[in-house]
This record gives sequence, structure tokens and C-alpha cells, in this order.
Amino acid sequence: MNELAPYARLGNSECGVIFDALMRIVNGPTLNSIFVNDLPVSQSEAADLMFAPLEELGFIRVNSAYTKQMRRINELRANAAQLQADLPSTERRLNTLGVQIKHAADLRTKKRLLKSKSKQWEEASRHETLEKERNELLKKRSAAMAAGQELRAFSEQVQYALNKDEASGRYVWIDRAARCLTEHGRILLAGIETVPEAHRHGRRLADVLTLGGLLV
Repeated sequence: MNELAPYARLGNSECGVIFDALMRIVNGPTLNSIFVNDLPVSQSEAADLMFAPLEELGFIRVNSAYTKQMRRINELRANAAQLQADLPSTERRLNTLGVQIKHAADLRTKKRLLKSKSKQWEEASRHETLEKERNELLKKRSAAMAAGQELRAFSEQVQYALNKDEASGRYVWIDRAARCLTEHGRILLAGIETVPEAHRHGRRLADVLTLGGLLV
């Protein structure tokens, strides 16, 4: 591909829109900052429609490996948060069940020979139901603890990899992907920045890059 071809293909696009998309990459949260400052991995902002053509033409690069890892962290965070949110009620119910199970066990052994078969069955069934509920809640509590441990372990693994990779510092987390400006992207941004802000919006990129400081 001719080196100028990507610029030519963007020529009819509005310069201000392109500039805003590039600046979102420049100002986005770096991957490392998400761990250092505990920033959210998920983002609800609408996808920038300029990212796709800028990526296709080589002005923006997406790191698929980092994107996959950060999305996995997002999934683990959501799962752990949900399970952790339920822990207080789980603990309260476990405490209540502890008392109820002890009471049910005492009833089963008290004057057992004087009880009818149906009464013995009723008390045994009650005790079994309470034990079953407690076992389910214990599993739920264990799952919450395991989810937190899995999140911490995976986050530490990803952060270690980021710290070892000098190139990772260029990537930011924008629209659920790890993105950075390529060399062409930085050149394009520098070219647009030579034009006063008032002249960037509402004009074609081709006009801005060609006329530059002559725009009035």
C-alpha cells in the first residue's frame, strides 16, 4: 500500500471527529493505571465509530492479547462482586441455621422411644432440610472466597506481564479494547494539531492537512 494511501482514504472524513478519536486514545487510562488506581475495566460509553476505520487504515492498533486478558478481568470482577455482595446475608442465614440445626438435632434425640414413626420422620426430615440448606450456603460462601482469590491471582499475573513489557505503556483501555496510536497515528495527530482548534471542526481532513495554517 502506498504510504499516503491511508491518509487519502480518510481525506473526506471530518477532521474534528478524527482528532477527537485520536485524543481519546492519548487521554485514555493506561492498562497499568487500571491496577494502580483500581479504575473500572468495563466502560459504558458508546463505541467511537471512527475507531474501526482508523484501525483498518493503521492509525490505531488493537492488542488482542491484552484485550482478551482485560475482558477476562472484567468478567472475574463482576462475578466476584456479585458473590461478595451476597456474603452478609449468607453469613446471617448460616448463623440462624446453626441454631436451628442444633435445636432440630436435640428434638430428634429427646424422648425418641416415645415418639410415633411419623413424628420421628417429620423431625428427621426437618433436620435433613436444614442441613442441606446449610451445605448449599457453605458452598456459596466458598465460591465467593474462591472467586476473589481467582481475581487476585489473574490480576497479579496480568500486571506482572504488563510491567515486563515496555510496549504495554502505550496501550489504553478504550471501548472495551486495549488500543494505542501507531506511528502513522501519531504523525496524523501531530499534523492536525498544527491547525488552530477553531479550524479543525467542520472541515475535511484533506483540506486541513493540505492548507494547514492558511485556514481562516
